[in-house]
Amino acid sequence: MPIQRNIQHPGVEIREIDKSQYTPAIEGTYCLLAGYADKGEESNPMIVSDAQSFTSIYGEPTNEAERYFYYAGQEILRTGGTLIAAKLPYDNLISNHYKAIGINITDGNPISGFTAATPPNTGFTTVTSEQLSAVGYTDYATVDMSNPLNMPTTDYDVLLAGMTSSGASFPTTASTYDFLIVDKSKQTIQGTDENEGILIAIVDPIDALNVQRVLSGAADTDSMDLLSGFTTSDGRTYIDGNDMSVNLIDKFSNSSVSEDIMRQFPTIEFFDGGASINKEYSHHIGVIVCQVFTSNQDEGKFKIGILEAFVGSIHNDARDKSTSQSIYIADLINAGSRYIQMFYNNSNGSLPVWQNEVQDNDTILYKSSSTYPLIGFDKDETEKKIKGGEIKSELQKIYEKVSNIDEIQIDLVIDGGLSTIAQFTDDAGGTLYEPIIDVDPDDVTITQPSDLATWRDIVSEMIIFCRDARKDCMTILDVPRHLVIEANSKYIRPTVPDNTFSNTIGQKLKYVTGLNSSYAALYANWFKMVDGFTGNNFWIPQSVKMAGIYIYNDRIANIWDAPAGLNRGIIYGVNDLAFNPNDKDADQIYIKSINYAKRYPLDGFIAEGQKTTQVKPSAFDRVNVRRLFLRLERLAYQVSRYFVYEPNNFFTRRRLVDMLDPIFSRVKQQGGLYDYLIVCDERNNTPDVIDRNELKVAIYLKPVKTVEFILIDFIATRTGGDFSEILDETL
Repeated sequence: MPIQRNIQHPGVEIREIDKSQYTPAIEGTYCLLAGYADKGEESNPMIVSDAQSFTSIYGEPTNEAERYFYYAGQEILRTGGTLIAAKLPYDNLISNHYKAIGINITDGNPISGFTAATPPNTGFTTVTSEQLSAVGYTDYATVDMSNPLNMPTTDYDVLLAGMTSSGASFPTTASTYDFLIVDKSKQTIQGTDENEGILIAIVDPIDALNVQRVLSGAADTDSMDLLSGFTTSDGRTYIDGNDMSVNLIDKFSNSSVSEDIMRQFPTIEFFDGGASINKEYSHHIGVIVCQVFTSNQDEGKFKIGILEAFVGSIHNDARDKSTSQSIYIADLINAGSRYIQMFYNNSNGSLPVWQNEVQDNDTILYKSSSTYPLIGFDKDETEKKIKGGEIKSELQKIYEKVSNIDEIQIDLVIDGGLSTIAQFTDDAGGTLYEPIIDVDPDDVTITQPSDLATWRDIVSEMIIFCRDARKDCMTILDVPRHLVIEANSKYIRPTVPDNTFSNTIGQKLKYVTGLNSSYAALYANWFKMVDGFTGNNFWIPQSVKMAGIYIYNDRIANIWDAPAGLNRGIIYGVNDLAFNPNDKDADQIYIKSINYAKRYPLDGFIAEGQKTTQVKPSAFDRVNVRRLFLRLERLAYQVSRYFVYEPNNFFTRRRLVDMLDPIFSRVKQQGGLYDYLIVCDERNNTPDVIDRNELKVAIYLKPVKTVEFILIDFIATRTGGDFSEILDETL
């Protein structure tokens, strides 16, 4: 190649030319798994590195749908795969993993010293013990907000805080609480046996505004003495937070507040030279988030750190007059808090109409002409409902984020029971996923194709993503649960138990056929295993375990080997099958391009079959061939993209072939190909092709087939027979 010099004087110029390009290696097996979890960000695919991180991010499973997701993710990580996890959103507003503080508003002074305001006293919807139980909280205690640090001596999951007059007796049941603030930071609600955690204080808006100023570093000369002198029920004393320039929750004083502080509040309007303020001020409350911790420097006494403070209106349509932005307290908290969330209970109609009177700049009266809760949960908001009919659109949102093959590697898309969840929850308006007690006819019997319409929608979406969007991965699919399980039990024919398969499952297999894609493999069995959190048995779909089988196959063997059989298809961690097919049953399943699992007396549970759902007989009706081609196609793509914009001549074509050849040579040497041929020359790059700015490469492959059927003939011969003659006769 000619060298063009840059120097214009006699001398030496040194250049570097990189001709060391080599074929990249694609290692590992990347699995995309979408499902339901107790924690975690919704609709955001995330690479998870290890099992502990997976549990930390997505929490422990609390229902059947979450178990599928959890155990599939753990199986992928346990076997050495790379997990790309995505949490699907529940249909209702909240998930039950939040720790909760319930707040009750009654008449009288809500907090000792807060004499300037009296909240409404009638008609508030209550948070019941049944609602708490519905979200998994049965261990709760009460706390009097007149002394918010007077915690119970026992550690509880939930503390129910009430706002009552100082010294008033406090209710002892959950049914008297009106609204909830939830702790999204997942820290333990603080009690004396769990000394460090989040604490919420509902305060005068001016106090909260003053705290905001302290947190922002603003100068503050107003008197605040919010937190000293409180003691716990066991006699321990909280010390002042003087290092923060403000003592939070000491006592709510009636000290005067300067107009400078008042003018920091965006919705306050002053009249008569500052002597009175707009009555809208009386619509506001302050919420302060505190961190309770013990101080080693102060003999283990408790200290309070201020984390956040918010001031906003109790009206959900309240807006800042200058910016038109919402100043509803729940909106402000949910948009800006790192620690808590607030939820508005819209089950009873419109917002309350507050009648407010401003007597002077110190006294503000609250009166209610409506009976309505400030903030709260209703039962529908605390139960985890799923709209099965919307799972397809939610999947499409996730798939769009991982559709670019240049950004992220994906080898497998795991059903993980999601298609079954969709089928069971496609009722109008959404429902809980409770397959054991579901009585919906579509979720109990399968008598026609329309009974599985939602299941087919979901599995088709997974196939479309692999085949049309990515074109470089395949999906592992499950048959719907009620095809092989009745409620929570196996299908058993009482009169002739041995005919259970042919009279129940076998007759319904036709309703799950016809997917017809080499980019999918369908598995027919469900497994029973023990939930490590409850100790109870539950059923999981086969794809949960097949994800681990595929990864194990890639790790100890090759991607072109079959993920099945006694060498690479052993299934661990299960104790039963939905059905154990005999030879005739297995014939009936496999001829329909469906894979399955069997239990052998000595070898245990084994994955059987490696067919894709493709109907046409070809090399691509087997999983090992489809995966071999996907891997080789990806490697060829990674190499070829560096040749875009290169001159279309003999040297470029030769270089491209030289880069591609080692890929296929290595696979041939390792037993994945019988032979191959790469053509990239004037035979397929004619002048017309070159004039269209195209470069064509043809790669011919002879993929190695797997042994699936072994036929052994035992031939008896005469004593004096000649084996060579007999061999010619029998072969």
